[in-house]
Amino acid sequence: MSNLPVELLLAIAHWVKDLDSSLLFNLRLVSKTLNAVAAPLVLRAVTVGDDVQSADGFACLQAGGAATTNAVQEVVFQGNPAQGHVWGEEDISGEAGRAALCIAFSGLAKFRNLRILRFEFHNYFHRLRDSPTLNDTSHFLDLQLELFAVLAAHPPPPLVSLTLINITAAPHSLYISEAFQNIFRPLRTLHISVICDNQRAGAYQQAPLCDFWEVSVPSVLKSATCLTSLNIRSDFPVGVRPAVPMTIHFPALTVLSLRNFILDPAHADYDILEFIVRHKSTLTRLELDECAVYGGEPRTYPRPWHAVLHRLRDELVGLHTLHLTPVESYVDPGPFGYLALLPGTYYLEDYQAATEAKDLNKAALQSMMSTVYSRRAQDP
Repeated sequence: MSNLPVELLLAIAHWVKDLDSSLLFNLRLVSKTLNAVAAPLVLRAVTVGDDVQSADGFACLQAGGAATTNAVQEVVFQGNPAQGHVWGEEDISGEAGRAALCIAFSGLAKFRNLRILRFEFHNYFHRLRDSPTLNDTSHFLDLQLELFAVLAAHPPPPLVSLTLINITAAPHSLYISEAFQNIFRPLRTLHISVICDNQRAGAYQQAPLCDFWEVSVPSVLKSATCLTSLNIRSDFPVGVRPAVPMTIHFPALTVLSLRNFILDPAHADYDILEFIVRHKSTLTRLELDECAVYGGEPRTYPRPWHAVLHRLRDELVGLHTLHLTPVESYVDPGPFGYLALLPGTYYLEDYQAATEAKDLNKAALQSMMSTVYSRRAQDP
């Protein structure tokens, strides 16, 4: 094996990695040459779990010397239990785990070639007290905030991509601090998904939820001026209550993906459609997943979906890809959600409005897609 050309050994290592990356560890034992070839592939992406042992192992990796640390290009934190939404005490590392993880993540600067950072937090919203101060925090929220505080105090090398999965919708002064916002300045790709307390009636009225979307999220976004790809996903309808100020402009943005956003023309500073159109000179791909137009309490719908689609067709002159994913519904209005608001309770899917506008919306979508396909066909 050691007599084989290095190029062939490298090809073998890449093939094994694509087949099953865990086999690379065994492949390193075959020969010194294979170890030298496979080691950088093994260490290119490092995964850290929500437990003391994993955190300690990650900290030890940082002491492995330049040959080890320079190979790391991506770090992934996986805090989500394997059972998905089912979790138990064994899935929570507690204070000891958080302390170990904070120590480990304080050393990210040692990975000089680190460019991709991904946090996959637990997909569980611990029910907090009805208090804007969030005095009753949980391990899930504490872990999130403590790790973010460590990143602000001990920043990683300039990142290209940052992914934050299952962020708890709770405001904190950390999000408006310059030290934390500096992490976002060099980013090209940003993916944020948020979990809200969406099982409680009147959830949209909660002060923490509103403060998070109205203050924390825009504060972070405004610093990420170099973005070419932005993905923001919520498990609760946002854009009206809570409102999301979207006066931001990303000069190089080409890909935009939004989930569970409400399009409301009442206030230009909070209008998601205006935010989208603001990027008409650069945007080539747009994804709207489970988004809806807003009719308010009287259900008037001043800007129905067909009006939205006509505006997108006419103004997004560089758009080559459009994806619309339907709002989950008992009827089939197509990918066109219509939301009203029942005061003090919840958002209500307006099936009647969706059904009445179905034909107009369908025709507008066909016109939009025809234009998009035509542009794509003209690409060299």
